[in-house]
Amino acid sequence: MKTTHEEKTMKTNRRVFLKQAGIAGAAAVAVGGCHVMAPAASGTRRAEGGPMPRKMTFATLMHHGVPSLGVKTERGILDVKRCASHHGADVPATITDVIRYGDAGLADLVKMAMAQGDRAMFIEEGAARFGPSVTDPGKIVCVGLNYARHARETNNPVPTLPILFNKFNNSLNSHQGIVNVSDVPAKNFDYESELVIVMGRKAHHVSEAEALSHVFGYCNGNDFTARDLQSRSSQWMIGKTCDGFGLLGPWILTADQVDPNNLKIEGTVNGQVRQSSNTSDMVFNCAQSIAYASKLMTLMPGDIIYTGTPEGVISGYPKDKQVWLKPGDKLTTTFGNLGTLRFQQKHWDEALNFYTQAIRCHPDFLNAYFNRANTYYELNEFFNAQQDVQKILATKPDTAVAYFTQGLIATKMRDFRTSLTAFDKAVALDSTNVDYRVNRGTINYFLHKLEEAEKDLAIAVRLNANEPNIYNTLAMIEIERGDHDKAFVFVQKAIRLAPDQPYFLNNRGFIFLMKNHLPEALHDINQSILLDSDNGWAYRNKGIYQLRSGEYRDAIRLLNQALSIDSFIDKIHYYLGMAYLKNNQEKEACEQFKLSEQAGDNMSTADLMKLCR
Repeated sequence: MKTTHEEKTMKTNRRVFLKQAGIAGAAAVAVGGCHVMAPAASGTRRAEGGPMPRKMTFATLMHHGVPSLGVKTERGILDVKRCASHHGADVPATITDVIRYGDAGLADLVKMAMAQGDRAMFIEEGAARFGPSVTDPGKIVCVGLNYARHARETNNPVPTLPILFNKFNNSLNSHQGIVNVSDVPAKNFDYESELVIVMGRKAHHVSEAEALSHVFGYCNGNDFTARDLQSRSSQWMIGKTCDGFGLLGPWILTADQVDPNNLKIEGTVNGQVRQSSNTSDMVFNCAQSIAYASKLMTLMPGDIIYTGTPEGVISGYPKDKQVWLKPGDKLTTTFGNLGTLRFQQKHWDEALNFYTQAIRCHPDFLNAYFNRANTYYELNEFFNAQQDVQKILATKPDTAVAYFTQGLIATKMRDFRTSLTAFDKAVALDSTNVDYRVNRGTINYFLHKLEEAEKDLAIAVRLNANEPNIYNTLAMIEIERGDHDKAFVFVQKAIRLAPDQPYFLNNRGFIFLMKNHLPEALHDINQSILLDSDNGWAYRNKGIYQLRSGEYRDAIRLLNQALSIDSFIDKIHYYLGMAYLKNNQEKEACEQFKLSEQAGDNMSTADLMKLCR
């Protein structure tokens, strides 16, 4: 569903942001035709400073709040701790251990896991919970004003020597994280996309020529900043090192895979590109920064260096155009081949308190009711949201956006007939609003009124032919009709207009499934999950993929995961029943087929139900 301008503006006052680890003497041996790792002797003592890993991509995985090591592979993220335990292998179990001891048999374990292909050893990227890429750095060194255009946009001279400052470990945060600024006495919050160096060898008075040989790897970082705290004095630290202000992730690529002097940089806010540059624009490149810092302090393995941000920060805008980060903003940072660091919106409690207080002070301030209704909507408190909308309509019954919001709330509650009534009223009051037309068309699709849906969508095309949701809904209509070729044409158009919309990618993945193009289907579905890990429809489609691939246990797991996210997903019980049936679990299959019948799924289950009688 679309977000209205009013829904966007209601978020500007809330101050909650996106916030939120060797096989010594072991060998691979053949036992009964299977490869296993010979266990290391108990009490193995590793030597520090062993050979650094090469051509490996690491992540920190969080298990019940405890960090452990992950290695990115073509099969998913290898859970090193689980795999090592399974094989009785003594390998580094955290990123700190890898940096300290080197490879220590880790590469051999990864090769073995890949060869054996045990799915239980791997975690899907979309299902992983990440921690900071480096969990325990001895020092966090930062380089200021290290891009010439950034220095100029903030009215500062281009430095002649590196400007160094620091953060502390309390600031560490992760991919998928939340920066919580509720208790920070500031309001001017800004982003800084930065390449982060991870040291792998002790560096003391090293030359520029040898500096990069001391690097373990590189990762994305974001030096989240409170500008009003930063400007309190000539020292920047207090604006930089609040809890959660040092973001790292999702990956560390070993140094042999990265050219730090030529990485494309992109930073976005809510999908809008704000920072676009290249590390070649650094005033002091990575080797120069390391060499300079090593003459002032000894850099140790595990220390990290934020290398500065390019132009495009909010503080670089003219004063009258500075719109500071607001609650709910979604940010990304991407450097070359290092992946994308994402911050996800999570908390709405402070917004709720803010608007409730505003209503107490000004009980007739309808905009506060509207904003609070949208906040309740985000918190899934739909009854309270409806109450606030009713207050608005009782006072001002000709408010189209209130009926539109009422329709969105009813849709979330799966009350499609109430949704349709509300959208009908919104369209009657404003027949030229594309969002109202598209959402009413979508509800008519859910109610299987396909011709009525097409009428609204045809009008929407005339109003704005570049609205991608129009074509996505047209694709869903053609999927319902079974015309997958026509559906594909529509969803392709939607994706061209909005290439990172997870629901569009998921729908294309489903079409590929129906056309039996399984590799393409899996690619799109996985991308959808990466962009939105709470997308139950994508887990359903991945379950269908596993069902078609004969991986019935995986299908059952994924379909149940989809069901736990959203119990109203279309035909979910039918597909789960089929997965149970294929896995010879007839009792569970019958339970799902009965639920499928009760849900009115438009699937041929009559023959299947004979099994259950």
